Amino acid sequence: WCKEKNTEDDLMTYMQDDLMTYMQDDLMTDMEDDLMTYMEDDLMTDMVDELMTDMQDHLMTYMEDDLMTDMKDELMTYMEDDLMTYMQDDLMT
Repeated sequence: WCKEKNTEDDLMTYMQDDLMTYMQDDLMTDMEDDLMTYMEDDLMTDMVDELMTDMQDHLMTYMEDDLMTDMKDELMTYMEDDLMTYMQDDLMT
């Protein structure tokens, strides 16, 4: 009876240890999965934000350059027309 009791105690201890290990492993896995998901989401958000910012910067630069070029062209044309008119008037006089 004494030996049987020991075996029973051993078995209980073993099962408890096993259960604890299993629960810890399971918890760690869940936590790691959660952390990975969180980090991936966070990283994706950061990357998308960065990409959007870069694209906006590029677009703004492109639009500004384009607008400046158009305005300069227009101004040059206007000034040339004005100059031509002025010179013709001067020449006629």
